[in-house]
Amino acid sequence: MRERARDKNRLQDIIEYADNVKMLIEGFDYEKLVADKRTYYSVMKNIEIVGEAAYMLTKAFKQAHPATPWKFVQEDIICQPDLRK
Repeated sequence: MRERARDKNRLQDIIEYADNVKMLIEGFDYEKLVADKRTYYSVMKNIEIVGEAAYMLTKAFKQAHPATPWKFVQEDIICQPDLRK
């Protein structure tokens, strides 16, 4: 039961930090974003937190939701060459 509550909290974190990313990138195109270091690194940090929260979800939860690309969310998204400068 405790793990279910932790999964719920991690999912709330994923939503919160994904919403932060949406808010931070509003009005930016790619070039403008990478030129604005403060916003760029804020976005990257929020994406990192999303990945960490996804990584911490229980195996049972991830198996119950196989349509979600968990590996991409928890590892690969931050490693995309277009996102790193």
